[in-house]
Amino acid sequence: MGVITLIVVSFLIGFFSRSADMIADEIKKPRILAGPVIGAIYGSLLAFGISYFGDVSSMIIAVLVGVIITRKIDHRVHYVGMVVLIIMLSLFGIPEINLPILAVFLFAGIADEMGSDLSDEKKIKGKISKFFSARLTMDVTAFAISAFTGNWAFLAAMIAADLGYTHMFMCSKVSSSIEKIFTSK
Repeated sequence: MGVITLIVVSFLIGFFSRSADMIADEIKKPRILAGPVIGAIYGSLLAFGISYFGDVSSMIIAVLVGVIITRKIDHRVHYVGMVVLIIMLSLFGIPEINLPILAVFLFAGIADEMGSDLSDEKKIKGKISKFFSARLTMDVTAFAISAFTGNWAFLAAMIAADLGYTHMFMCSKVSSSIEKIFTSK
């Protein structure tokens, strides 16, 4: 698959991951099917990314394991996403995983999640708090791995996912119509 497809899929993963987070964390009464549909979409996209973009599959898996370890998979929308992910991976298959790259990204992903939590709880301050609040650990790691390996797909995928996540975040802040889509009356 080409780099354009990787960028589009990564953007959509970020967009639908943020949508799932919104449903899980911010919307009081989501429409009955909103959560499962969003979960199924992002689970499918993750499986597609892992199965068809072998270069970055280690990074995607590391992010998933990181959020599982830090207990961010904590709502039915995420549970649906994980079930669909497992089903789709059993159909699509999993490529060979680069274990050293997986380990580096796993460490970075856990640090990113834990650092963000510590920053939110005001347990760390200053520039380090801003760094973790902006969730830059994975971005810096993606840049470093890309520079080290010469494979810039890691950085391209990370930037695209960040843009999708941020775009949905900005949409949710700018417009209450997003909440209206997901909320039952």
